[in-house]
Amino acid sequence: MALKTLSPIFCRNKGAPHACYTLMKTMQGETFPVEYWAPQFDRSLDGDFLRPGLPLPIYRALGALGLYHKPPVAAWTKRRLEQMYLDSLREGDIAYLWPAVSVELYREIKNRGIPIVAERINCHRKTAMRVLREAYEKLGWPSESRITEESLAIETEKMALADYVFAPSNNVAASLLDAGVSETRLLRSSYGWDPARFRFEDRVANDPACPVFLFVGRVCVRKGVPWLLEMWERAGIQGRLLLFLLGSMEEQVAQRGARLLERDDVVIPEDTSDINDAYRQADVFIFPTLEEGSPLVSYEALAWSLPCLVSPMGAGEIIRDGIEGFVMDPYDIDLWVDRIRLLAGDRALRARLAQAAGQRALEFTWAKVGARRRDQLRRIASP
Repeated sequence: MALKTLSPIFCRNKGAPHACYTLMKTMQGETFPVEYWAPQFDRSLDGDFLRPGLPLPIYRALGALGLYHKPPVAAWTKRRLEQMYLDSLREGDIAYLWPAVSVELYREIKNRGIPIVAERINCHRKTAMRVLREAYEKLGWPSESRITEESLAIETEKMALADYVFAPSNNVAASLLDAGVSETRLLRSSYGWDPARFRFEDRVANDPACPVFLFVGRVCVRKGVPWLLEMWERAGIQGRLLLFLLGSMEEQVAQRGARLLERDDVVIPEDTSDINDAYRQADVFIFPTLEEGSPLVSYEALAWSLPCLVSPMGAGEIIRDGIEGFVMDPYDIDLWVDRIRLLAGDRALRARLAQAAGQRALEFTWAKVGARRRDQLRRIASP
């Protein structure tokens, strides 16, 4: 048996590609060969299991000419990668498909009788559509969601064609069940964190009377940022809110939340290239996100021993209410304000939650998560 993974986006050591690469690296072994197919890989990544779909000179040339993401070229490179991947599959292999793979590839693999394991990194689109519709309605804003009925139908077909689906949190599992995926096809799992990714010795010693509350992610409605800004203003504590922006800022949040974003105690760094710079400055992790899968930033916050204020979606599979922090309804502003004030003023509580967070994180290193997933795949391959 060989586990052959396909993720049709460039693999860099961050976000979902980081999770895919690290899982494959930890799962590989002489008795469990793996392959990871992607258009190309960042030069910092290595391993004889990497399978690039494009020669590096061609990939670089298309990028330099600004052609790689143009529709005709993007479609050609994706078709090429999927065909190379399809040609590699043999009887006894497991096709492990990450998001953005075409539904046509799902159909062809299914026709060949190769078992398909899908990775669902976020909730099913059916759930995501409902959550985002409610969020924009609460705000009274025009929706900026890019989820269409067509994309929902495609995802539903993919999940129906998959023999098994990895659900990295109970939130994802619930969304898949709601979309018609049976419990018998779910592989309940988690994500993880990589100790080599961080420089814990660089941690900043903040003034305990002026704690830093850290948010990491895109500044957008989906991540709950409009409510976060309201919570912060109403809490009125002596502290700082550090918004470590990953990706772009949603235009409506930037415009409608300009006054709150420009507060003296709200900090938005210009350089977010080094994730260490986010966690090293923080005393508390705050993440009222509305829709997620099993967010990597939550695992990493625990690894840095940060007390956590999170929504159920932000808690993923790992943050427990009252143990590593507090898990709260993202729309319950009054409760969030109370918890912000509580953690800002109670250093002993912060210390207790921080210790529990660091201990909890040890159960979710990628090495342990990869071993657990490898055992799950072996069981389904040899029932």
